[in-house]
Amino acid sequence: MTFTEKQQKEHRAAFITECRQKAWGAACNAEWIGKQMDELMAQYTKMQEEDGSLEGEIKTLEAALDSHTKDNREQRKALQERRTRIASQMQALANNATEGQKAMQNLYASVETNLALAKHAEEWSWKEVKSLEIAEEEIAMTHGDDRYRFTKDWADHKEGDVVSGVELGDGVIFKDLLADGTIEKGNSVK
Repeated sequence: MTFTEKQQKEHRAAFITECRQKAWGAACNAEWIGKQMDELMAQYTKMQEEDGSLEGEIKTLEAALDSHTKDNREQRKALQERRTRIASQMQALANNATEGQKAMQNLYASVETNLALAKHAEEWSWKEVKSLEIAEEEIAMTHGDDRYRFTKDWADHKEGDVVSGVELGDGVIFKDLLADGTIEKGNSVK
């Protein structure tokens, strides 16, 4: 696939805009989560204060002269049950806060990634891969009209098969086949 310079500019500009929009969106989302986290922390602090107050009331009732009475014990039990519910709610808030922190970290990482990607795209352009025809021409120039005969079976080739240098290509495998005697070179080979 090829792109003209005009197409490259057009796609580059669109991609950079998209990356920046994603970064902007992630930053906005992180900020919104941050505000939610502030509210969670305010609720947590309020519950913590209520828990401390309940603890104080329980200690006061335990130290009271009527601490042995049924009413006092039931009142302390009710206050302790309230503290247990608050502790459960505080744990849920703490878990939500942890998840919020992770989400914010991921969003800020996304901001950085998208901004870095936009910066990279400013200089990047599509590099064309050599076409098969050009590669074959280069191999033909290297090997000319050389013909090679297989001296033994190898891959899809049988002993005695004759191929051109272009068909074999260029590279380590070609050189290894020649070096180990799997193929032999000769323009007279037909």
